[in-house]
Amino acid sequence: GLSKREAEKLLNSGLLTIENGKLKVNASALAAVSGQTPMRGNAEQNPPKQPLKITKRPTTTPADVRRPPPPEQLRAQQNEIIQLRTALEREREARKAAEFRNQSEKGLFTSNKRNEALQQRISELESRLKDRDGRVAELQKKCQENEDKVHDLEARDVIINEFTKKFQEKMKQRESELMKLKEEVTNERSVKLQLEQKAEDLARQCTELQQDLQRSEREKHLIEKTSSATTEKFQQQLEQVQQFSEKQIQQLTKRLEAEELERIALQ
Repeated sequence: GLSKREAEKLLNSGLLTIENGKLKVNASALAAVSGQTPMRGNAEQNPPKQPLKITKRPTTTPADVRRPPPPEQLRAQQNEIIQLRTALEREREARKAAEFRNQSEKGLFTSNKRNEALQQRISELESRLKDRDGRVAELQKKCQENEDKVHDLEARDVIINEFTKKFQEKMKQRESELMKLKEEVTNERSVKLQLEQKAEDLARQCTELQQDLQRSEREKHLIEKTSSATTEKFQQQLEQVQQFSEKQIQQLTKRLEAEELERIALQ
């Protein structure tokens, strides 16, 4: 079930050997690589299991719980948690290795079973490699997709920047046009106010002229009435004067005639 490349790697590392044209697992090399003793070694060479170190933390009062711990204490607690997790992982690996060694020392693994176990382990490693290759392919695909998205976003940014630039230019033009329109409207309003003021002045002048015209008509009517009455009176007076003058002329004429007669008589 191994590929040629993987078999070459295992042969070069010494985990596999060729005997009678067949591949066989080198148990001692596998034990050395995994940090184990040979399968038939002495059990006394195994390092004793060490329990996890648990540090006692000082008890805190409710008043202390309310106050947050200082940053130095938080960093110390985080470092302690990391150390505990590391020790726990090491303990788990040590227990697995010890169980494997105990089973091998008790003779539970025959050569066939050992080969089957190693083959199973190799199959698991192959499946893990395949999964990792698949994961790498997925990540590469995602990276390519992200790169494509980045390129699309960059192109979109370029388009957006161009559109924004054109939009800003149009907005500036519209603002300038709007300012011109505002100036024109202001000028028109001032002209309109001036025209309204002139119209009010003309209306007031027209009203005054109408009042003057009415006053003139009334005065003319009064003058006409007065002139007609004066004319009649003057005519009457003229007639009276004419009548009086005729009488005086007649009297004077008679008087002159009388005086002339008296003068002649005296001569």
